[in-house]
Amino acid sequence: MEEMPCSSSSRATKQLIISQCPKILCIHLLRASVSLDGEPIKHQDLITCHFLANVDVSSSSSSSPHPSMSKLYGLSAVVEHYGKCGGGHYAVYRRVASNPDPDDPGKPLAGLGRRWFYISDGNVSEVPEEDVLCAEATLLFYERL
Repeated sequence: MEEMPCSSSSRATKQLIISQCPKILCIHLLRASVSLDGEPIKHQDLITCHFLANVDVSSSSSSSPHPSMSKLYGLSAVVEHYGKCGGGHYAVYRRVASNPDPDDPGKPLAGLGRRWFYISDGNVSEVPEEDVLCAEATLLFYERL
């Protein structure tokens, strides 16, 4: 069988255009594709997620009413899927501030003393940041700092 042009993998970058920076930024990573036989395939490759993300909202049009701005986001949660395309289980890694502000429960978790917890059904345990970085991420949640 001769090689099909789409049968090799390549690195890609996705660019999104947003008009204003939200308080919470959710990024869904597509971790599945369809084989040449039409079967769903789950990709378990490691996707590097960064603890900080700089979102640059700049207009490509000089007539845009929105000025150019840049906002910094901190990773606050990572959702991971276990199993195959047809079924499985979801668990989450969640960042919690060491000293939350009781006067402002909606305040972003911008403190240096951050702790990470792994939550799966009724199971909750504190984990090191390395576990978060090694997760097979499906959803990334960032909070504006």
